[in-house]
Amino acid sequence: MLPLLETWRAAGAQAARLDRQLTGVGAITALSYTSMIENPANFADSRAVGAFVGLTARSYQSGEMDYDGHISKRGDKHVRSLLYEAAIRFETCRKDSQ
Repeated sequence: MLPLLETWRAAGAQAARLDRQLTGVGAITALSYTSMIENPANFADSRAVGAFVGLTARSYQSGEMDYDGHISKRGDKHVRSLLYEAAIRFETCRKDSQ
């Protein structure tokens, strides 16, 4: 069991290092995101990851009315807030460089 655990930790550390290369993503955000996703092969595309985290718009359809509401807020609240903060930081750095 121990070799399997060590392999899993090494893979998680590798993915977290890659995530940290993104502007606005630090160690805590990268590790939280990586540990929540665990196996990226479980998701068909990035939209599926967004839905898992709760960052997709909630849809409302009734008769003639059809609109997208607020985000669904499903999934881990802590990871969602970390990703939100990373996105704000990314946008701030992008605007400063232009």
